[in-house]
Amino acid sequence: MLFFMIVGVITLMLMDVPVAFALAVVSIVFFVVEEVPLASFVQMAAKGVDSYTLLALPFFILTGKLMNASGATDRIMELGKALVGWMYGGLGHANVMASFLFAGVSGSAVADAGGLGAVEVKAMEKAGYSRRFAVGVTAASATVGPIIPPSIIMIVYGIASGTSIGALFLGGVVPGILMAVAMMAMVSVLARREKAVERIPFNMANVRTAAWLAIPALITPFIIVLGILSGVFTATESGAVAAFYALVVALVAKQGLGLRQAWQLVVETVVESAGILLIMAMAAVFSWSLAYQQAPQAAASLLTELTSNPMTLLFLLGLLYIVLGCFIEAIAIVTMTIPVVMPVLVSFGIDPVHFGVILALIMSVGTITPPLGIVMFTLCRVTRVSVPAFASLILPWLLLLLGVIGIVMLFPELVLYVPRLAGAY
Repeated sequence: MLFFMIVGVITLMLMDVPVAFALAVVSIVFFVVEEVPLASFVQMAAKGVDSYTLLALPFFILTGKLMNASGATDRIMELGKALVGWMYGGLGHANVMASFLFAGVSGSAVADAGGLGAVEVKAMEKAGYSRRFAVGVTAASATVGPIIPPSIIMIVYGIASGTSIGALFLGGVVPGILMAVAMMAMVSVLARREKAVERIPFNMANVRTAAWLAIPALITPFIIVLGILSGVFTATESGAVAAFYALVVALVAKQGLGLRQAWQLVVETVVESAGILLIMAMAAVFSWSLAYQQAPQAAASLLTELTSNPMTLLFLLGLLYIVLGCFIEAIAIVTMTIPVVMPVLVSFGIDPVHFGVILALIMSVGTITPPLGIVMFTLCRVTRVSVPAFASLILPWLLLLLGVIGIVMLFPELVLYVPRLAGAY
């Protein structure tokens, strides 16, 4: 039955059935065949989303939307230009820097691509850069969104695995910086092929002005991280505080935020949050069905037979998640697999914070990976680039990001140093 459940879910998703419904259909069939009371289906689904910590999700989503509405994306882009626009391939570096800074507001690669993406690509094309280069930089830089705190995928992983969300947030800091540095190095290399390589003259006065205008947005991640570390509020409460702060910023912004627009942002947040919660609820039922068939024990036995080396296990799991990320939505992957994988990690002595950040990196890269990467589709829509063309232009960036993931796997302290230094782990 286990084999048929897994094949069933994959088949339904390949038929464009929404992830939540694919999980629900297969789980219901399992309940009927095994004669498990259907009342348990409802109980397991409710239990899957019965978490106080999950309240952080809509708050962080709303924070990103409010900051976007306040004009934060434009101001962050201007700050990126002022800081690194003087380098060779200036707008490409500014693109990466803007995504790095915006990551501390949105916590999502999709939010980065949807908010900054169109602005960045348009600015680069207007300056004379090729669309291929502009879209490649924009897509790759969006992947830093779920790594710099706050991070929606880290919240989901923290809930599924029982890992400290504060430690996960801090664990993403160094890998996020490493990603940005690697991408800026790639920009310097690829920009040599571009006709437009003008540099924006460095001017400290411009930096001060741009930084001053961007401060309201840049304060957001500090509110979240410092609040958690100081014990003033929990990760969930930090989401509420950040959302309230973003609302104040949006209301007093130069263009102001009307009541109708604010209501629309709340509605969008509710719809997106409901979609995430539905996936998590159905994934919880599916995971329970797997556990009922002793899938965790089977997985542990299989992996133990394959290797006894923790690093080898990490690379095997990394490869598995990379493949899954090409086809399945990240939140569904995490909520379905972590209850099965976590006992194996514990038995091998792999640190859950280290693995959580690696998983966030892989899931983030999955958003730009054909055939079903959601950031890929977002950028293809706003830039009118075909999926085959995107698959071609993103290849060097994928190789670069996979290299970063490999480095983070090999050196756990890149993840664990900051949480330990801050006393959060």
